[in-house]
Amino acid sequence: MEPVERLLTISDVCRLLGVSRRWWYRRIREGTAPPPFRVGDSRPRYTAEQVRKWVEANATFAQKARPGKRQPA
Repeated sequence: MEPVERLLTISDVCRLLGVSRRWWYRRIREGTAPPPFRVGDSRPRYTAEQVRKWVEANATFAQKARPGKRQPA
């Protein structure tokens, strides 16, 4: 049996990525971030794998999301 992957809320995703909910929802509307899926309670959720794949595919998002933060060399 495979381990069950924890589902992330929008707040979890934003906290992990260091972005605001507004920023993330804007990307969903633009189609540049994956839409969440709904679970039984109708709340939006992501798998950690979905988020990881999005980060890998959008490696430059960190500079765009946090222009005031210095990135490590």
